Amino acid sequence: LLNVLAQLRLYGNDIPDADHAFFLIPSSSEEFLFPIQGFLGRDLKKATETTSHLILTDLIPFLRALTRSFLTLLELMPFKGSSTPIGWHSLKVPVFFKDQPLFETALKKWNKKDVSIFLKNLLELEYNIKYSGYTTSHVISFLLLNIA
Repeated sequence: LLNVLAQLRLYGNDIPDADHAFFLIPSSSEEFLFPIQGFLGRDLKKATETTSHLILTDLIPFLRALTRSFLTLLELMPFKGSSTPIGWHSLKVPVFFKDQPLFETALKKWNKKDVSIFLKNLLELEYNIKYSGYTTSHVISFLLLNIA
């Protein structure tokens, strides 16, 4: 198996040798595993605390974790205001029992239109990180503005 540096060279990425160590640094996200409660709960304070730990290499995995959570929330929208019990294990991505109250709270705070807009914005952010050089502060500011 090729190591990370060999893979980078294999695909023709001209990265100076001095910068190769950057790709071997472990992600800071391993210590908090992308808490998304602040975003789902539209809690600006919690979301700010969560994003304050992000570094540049965390942005794409963090956005993808948010996207998965908001896709689940979008799937749950038909249950908003309904007395029908939610079949948590029948969802495309089953929700762990400890996370169910988080999604129930999110259902109360988000509507389908806002979730759809947020998902679209997450995709645009990922694109801009990859191709427009968005920094961590750009992404954090944009995310926080979208939940306020």
